[in-house]
Amino acid sequence: MTLSEEILKRNIVIRIKINGVSMLPFIRTGDTVIIKPFQLKEAAPGDIVAFSDITHDNIICHRLIKKYNSALIIKADNRLLGYEKVSPDALLGKVILVERDGTIISLETKTQRFLSPKVAWLSFYLSFLLVFITYFIEACRNPKLAPVKFIRRIKRRKTNLPLSAKKCQTKII
Repeated sequence: MTLSEEILKRNIVIRIKINGVSMLPFIRTGDTVIIKPFQLKEAAPGDIVAFSDITHDNIICHRLIKKYNSALIIKADNRLLGYEKVSPDALLGKVILVERDGTIISLETKTQRFLSPKVAWLSFYLSFLLVFITYFIEACRNPKLAPVKFIRRIKRRKTNLPLSAKKCQTKII
């Protein structure tokens, strides 16, 4: 268990720096997030939750899509396909603030509470649309970089296609 996990288990709010692109465009590499411990009953679809990833020994922040029996369905906004089932025991807290370049974005406002479930629904059922929105936002931020990222993703998808119907397997990216 990492120090951050220990702190969250003791019901103390923590501040961590994000390293990864799975939650683009909303949370970017270099952003700082504030994670508040909370109970499972407080979790709602659309919340960005932090959970423990035992296999890589780190904390992951992804969007809660829904509660399903004894598991949570979690998905990264920038992931085209696939989702994760996470045990409630792995849940550490909820992201309540995002800090970027001196700007603070609160996830506890009425607007955010209204939009979050819609983003969760889009992410799960219309993920391709969310990915295109992500690339549009990235293209606005850095016009030279976004098309390259988009082309790389398309090429990666083409190389993962099955060669014959007999070898057809579902591959989650």
